[in-house]
Amino acid sequence: MRTLAAVLVLAACLAPCAPAAPYSVTDALGRTVAFDAVPSRIVIAGRGTLLLVDAVYLFTGIPDRVVGVAVTDQGLGDVLPLLDPSHAPKVRFPNDA
Repeated sequence: MRTLAAVLVLAACLAPCAPAAPYSVTDALGRTVAFDAVPSRIVIAGRGTLLLVDAVYLFTGIPDRVVGVAVTDQGLGDVLPLLDPSHAPKVRFPNDA
């Protein structure tokens, strides 16, 4: 499940490079998810949130699509405010959500 979630997030991040639509993404376990359109709202959840947030925020325009992010604090403070100046309206929730 974590692998599929990571693939979905990365697929959404790569959307500007992806074909218009429809298109599909296959994860390392051979599961395929089809998209009718480029995802416009992204939620990053799970225990590996910090790693996914780091990857997502590398792509121009993608932070505007992120509407929810799990906690990105590994004990030294929250990373999201440093990566996203417009982080305040985004929904935040625990990593075990």
